[in-house]
Amino acid sequence: MISDVVIDTNVLVHADNPMEARSAASRSLLQGLLGVNTVLCVDEGYDPDEPRNRSRIGSEYRQNLRFGSLGLAVLVHLAGQGRIRTLPRRAPSVASRKFAE
Repeated sequence: MISDVVIDTNVLVHADNPMEARSAASRSLLQGLLGVNTVLCVDEGYDPDEPRNRSRIGSEYRQNLRFGSLGLAVLVHLAGQGRIRTLPRRAPSVASRKFAE
């Protein structure tokens, strides 16, 4: 099982678009998240209260997810269970050095 994951906004949006070839895969991923303990990660500054939100990922979710969409329903569910975690925008210096190698 994956302990934490970052999900691009497109995946959340594709779940509700039957014309999108990846719609079924997106739906399957989102529905699968409901039955595990995986945590959704967003960049630091995330706040469900939009005026206080400084997260780029959180802002993108807000701009693109519509009321009644599966993506938004899953996001709300995860938030309600405390399964959203914020991470720094930059990798720690140790990780950055490893990426550069």
